[in-house]
Amino acid sequence: MPLEARAEVEVCASLDAAFELFVQDFAQWWPRQYSWSGEHLVDIRIEPGLEGRLTETGPHGFTCDFGRVT
Repeated sequence: MPLEARAEVEVCASLDAAFELFVQDFAQWWPRQYSWSGEHLVDIRIEPGLEGRLTETGPHGFTCDFGRVT
């Protein structure tokens, strides 16, 4: 059974504007300790839009999709 995480935060912005701020520069604020690569993380990003992938890039070209925009 897949794990699911949910959180709610109320912001004064449209849904589209809030999501854009969330995914923009995602690698700059996402804690490295919550990635597969840890301190060796090269990049992490979210593809905007429904079914967009949460993708991590680690050392030696390692890539891992470990989330989806639902």
